[in-house]
Amino acid sequence: MGKTTKIIAGVIVVIIAVLAGYVLFFEKAQAPEVVWQTYTDTASGVSLQAPAGLAVSTSTSGLSLNFATTTPYVHTHLLHELRIDIATPDVDCISTQSGLISTTTTKVINGVNFERGSWGEAAAGNLYEGIDYTTIRNNLCYRIGLFTHSANGEGLYGGTPEQIKKIDALQAADIKDLFALFDQIATTIRFTK
Repeated sequence: MGKTTKIIAGVIVVIIAVLAGYVLFFEKAQAPEVVWQTYTDTASGVSLQAPAGLAVSTSTSGLSLNFATTTPYVHTHLLHELRIDIATPDVDCISTQSGLISTTTTKVINGVNFERGSWGEAAAGNLYEGIDYTTIRNNLCYRIGLFTHSANGEGLYGGTPEQIKKIDALQAADIKDLFALFDQIATTIRFTK
Protein backbone atom coordinates (compact mmCIF):
# COMPACT_ATOMS: atom_id res chain seq x y z
CA MET A 1 0.00 0.00 0.00
CA GLY A 2 1.42 3.38 -0.97
CA LYS A 3 1.89 6.31 1.41
CA THR A 4 -0.97 8.28 -0.23
CA THR A 5 -3.33 5.33 0.07
CA LYS A 6 -2.48 4.95 3.77
CA ILE A 7 -3.14 8.65 4.37
CA ILE A 8 -6.51 8.50 2.57
CA ALA A 9 -7.45 5.34 4.50
CA GLY A 10 -6.45 7.03 7.76
CA VAL A 11 -8.53 10.11 6.97
CA ILE A 12 -11.55 7.93 6.15
CA VAL A 13 -11.16 6.04 9.45
CA VAL A 14 -10.97 9.33 11.38
CA ILE A 15 -14.10 10.69 9.61
CA ILE A 16 -16.02 7.49 10.39
CA ALA A 17 -14.88 7.60 14.02
CA VAL A 18 -15.96 11.24 14.38
CA LEU A 19 -19.37 10.54 12.83
CA ALA A 20 -19.87 7.48 15.05
CA GLY A 21 -18.87 9.51 18.11
CA TYR A 22 -21.34 12.24 17.19
CA VAL A 23 -24.18 9.76 16.79
CA LEU A 24 -23.35 7.97 20.06
CA PHE A 25 -22.75 11.00 22.27
CA PHE A 26 -24.66 13.94 20.81
CA GLU A 27 -27.68 12.58 19.04
CA LYS A 28 -30.75 12.06 21.19
CA ALA A 29 -32.09 8.54 21.33
CA GLN A 30 -35.24 7.77 19.38
CA ALA A 31 -38.39 8.76 21.23
CA PRO A 32 -39.89 5.80 23.05
CA GLU A 33 -42.99 4.19 21.64
CA VAL A 34 -45.78 5.29 23.94
CA VAL A 35 -48.12 2.66 25.39
CA TRP A 36 -51.30 4.54 26.25
CA GLN A 37 -53.57 4.05 29.24
CA THR A 38 -56.84 5.80 30.14
CA TYR A 39 -56.82 7.64 33.47
CA THR A 40 -60.07 8.92 34.99
CA ASP A 41 -60.64 11.32 37.84
CA THR A 42 -64.05 10.12 38.99
CA ALA A 43 -64.58 13.14 41.27
CA SER A 44 -64.28 15.69 38.46
CA GLY A 45 -65.48 13.43 35.66
CA VAL A 46 -62.40 14.02 33.50
CA SER A 47 -60.57 11.25 31.66
CA LEU A 48 -57.54 11.32 29.40
CA GLN A 49 -55.03 8.98 27.82
CA ALA A 50 -51.40 9.23 28.89
CA PRO A 51 -48.38 6.92 28.98
CA ALA A 52 -49.11 3.71 30.86
CA GLY A 53 -47.68 3.11 34.31
CA LEU A 54 -47.80 6.63 35.73
CA ALA A 55 -48.11 6.82 39.53
CA VAL A 56 -51.54 8.13 40.52
CA SER A 57 -52.10 10.31 43.58
CA THR A 58 -55.21 12.16 44.70
CA SER A 59 -55.85 15.35 46.63
CA THR A 60 -58.91 17.38 47.53
CA SER A 61 -58.66 19.33 44.26
CA GLY A 62 -58.11 16.39 41.90
CA LEU A 63 -55.79 13.74 40.52
CA SER A 64 -52.06 13.81 39.73
CA LEU A 65 -50.27 11.48 37.32
CA ASN A 66 -46.60 11.40 38.24
CA PHE A 67 -43.82 10.41 35.86
CA ALA A 68 -40.65 8.86 37.27
CA THR A 69 -37.81 11.18 36.27
CA THR A 70 -35.89 8.13 35.07
CA THR A 71 -38.44 7.44 32.34
CA PRO A 72 -37.40 7.32 28.70
CA TYR A 73 -39.10 10.74 28.32
CA VAL A 74 -36.39 12.41 30.42
CA HIS A 75 -32.78 12.50 29.21
CA THR A 76 -31.21 14.92 31.69
CA HIS A 77 -30.58 14.82 35.42
CA LEU A 78 -31.78 18.44 35.69
CA LEU A 79 -35.47 17.48 35.58
CA HIS A 80 -36.64 16.73 39.14
CA GLU A 81 -40.42 16.51 38.92
CA LEU A 82 -42.89 15.89 36.12
CA ARG A 83 -46.61 15.39 36.52
CA ILE A 84 -50.01 15.88 34.94
CA ASP A 85 -52.66 17.39 37.22
CA ILE A 86 -56.41 17.14 36.71
CA ALA A 87 -57.96 19.65 39.09
CA THR A 88 -61.10 21.60 39.84
CA PRO A 89 -59.55 24.57 41.65
CA ASP A 90 -61.74 26.27 44.26
CA VAL A 91 -60.38 29.78 43.85
CA ASP A 92 -60.15 30.66 40.18
CA CYS A 93 -59.95 29.38 36.64
CA ILE A 94 -56.72 31.12 35.80
CA SER A 95 -54.24 29.05 33.87
CA THR A 96 -50.60 28.69 34.91
CA GLN A 97 -50.21 27.49 38.51
CA SER A 98 -49.17 31.06 39.44
CA GLY A 99 -46.40 31.18 36.85
CA LEU A 100 -46.04 33.86 34.21
CA ILE A 101 -48.12 33.19 31.10
CA SER A 102 -46.07 33.34 27.92
CA THR A 103 -48.74 32.37 25.39
CA THR A 104 -52.45 31.58 25.36
CA THR A 105 -54.62 30.13 22.64
CA THR A 106 -58.09 28.64 22.43
CA LYS A 107 -58.36 24.97 21.53
CA VAL A 108 -61.47 22.87 20.92
CA ILE A 109 -61.00 19.36 22.31
CA ASN A 110 -63.78 16.82 21.78
CA GLY A 111 -66.32 19.63 21.42
CA VAL A 112 -65.19 21.62 24.50
CA ASN A 113 -63.44 25.01 24.35
CA PHE A 114 -60.23 25.12 26.40
CA GLU A 115 -57.78 27.93 26.95
CA ARG A 116 -54.23 26.62 26.51
CA GLY A 117 -51.63 28.58 28.39
CA SER A 118 -47.92 27.89 28.60
CA TRP A 119 -46.15 29.35 31.61
CA GLY A 120 -42.89 29.45 33.47
CA GLU A 121 -41.06 30.96 36.38
CA ALA A 122 -37.68 30.64 38.07
CA ALA A 123 -36.70 30.81 41.73
CA ALA A 124 -33.54 29.99 43.69
CA GLY A 125 -31.93 27.90 40.97
CA ASN A 126 -35.17 26.16 40.00
CA LEU A 127 -37.23 26.31 36.82
CA TYR A 128 -40.97 25.69 36.84
CA GLU A 129 -42.59 25.33 33.42
CA GLY A 130 -45.80 23.89 32.13
CA ILE A 131 -48.93 23.99 30.06
CA ASP A 132 -52.48 24.28 31.38
CA TYR A 133 -55.72 23.58 29.57
CA THR A 134 -58.60 25.28 31.40
CA THR A 135 -62.33 25.42 30.82
CA ILE A 136 -65.50 26.27 32.70
CA ARG A 137 -68.21 23.63 32.57
CA ASN A 138 -71.33 23.35 34.72
CA ASN A 139 -70.13 26.45 36.64
CA LEU A 140 -66.92 24.67 37.66
CA CYS A 141 -63.38 25.37 36.56
CA TYR A 142 -61.40 22.44 35.16
CA ARG A 143 -57.62 22.63 34.83
CA ILE A 144 -55.60 19.87 33.18
CA GLY A 145 -51.94 20.78 33.35
CA LEU A 146 -48.41 19.59 32.79
CA PHE A 147 -46.06 20.67 35.59
CA THR A 148 -42.28 20.45 35.30
CA HIS A 149 -39.69 21.31 37.92
CA SER A 150 -36.04 21.34 36.93
CA ALA A 151 -32.75 22.98 37.83
CA ASN A 152 -31.94 26.35 36.33
CA GLY A 153 -29.12 25.12 34.14
CA GLU A 154 -26.14 22.80 34.33
CA GLY A 155 -23.96 25.79 35.27
CA LEU A 156 -25.20 25.39 38.85
CA TYR A 157 -23.55 21.97 38.96
CA GLY A 158 -20.22 23.06 37.53
CA GLY A 159 -18.41 21.37 34.70
CA THR A 160 -16.74 22.58 31.56
CA PRO A 161 -18.42 25.16 29.29
CA GLU A 162 -18.91 22.42 26.68
CA GLN A 163 -20.60 20.12 29.23
CA ILE A 164 -22.80 22.96 30.49
CA LYS A 165 -23.89 23.81 26.94
CA LYS A 166 -24.59 20.16 26.09
CA ILE A 167 -26.66 19.44 29.24
CA ASP A 168 -28.61 22.72 29.00
CA ALA A 169 -29.45 21.94 25.36
CA LEU A 170 -30.56 18.44 26.34
CA GLN A 171 -32.80 19.88 29.05
CA ALA A 172 -34.37 22.35 26.60
CA ALA A 173 -34.99 19.51 24.13
CA ASP A 174 -36.58 17.39 26.88
CA ILE A 175 -38.96 20.19 27.86
CA LYS A 176 -39.90 20.77 24.22
CA ASP A 177 -40.58 17.04 23.70
CA LEU A 178 -42.58 16.81 26.95
CA PHE A 179 -44.70 19.81 25.93
CA ALA A 180 -45.39 18.13 22.56
CA LEU A 181 -46.31 14.87 24.34
CA PHE A 182 -48.68 16.74 26.66
CA ASP A 183 -50.35 18.53 23.74
CA GLN A 184 -50.93 15.07 22.26
CA ILE A 185 -52.32 13.85 25.61
CA ALA A 186 -54.62 16.89 25.78
CA THR A 187 -56.38 15.84 22.57
CA THR A 188 -57.76 12.85 24.50
CA ILE A 189 -59.45 14.87 27.31
CA ARG A 190 -63.05 13.82 27.78
CA PHE A 191 -65.75 14.56 30.31
CA THR A 192 -67.40 11.43 31.68
CA LYS A 193 -70.27 13.25 33.36
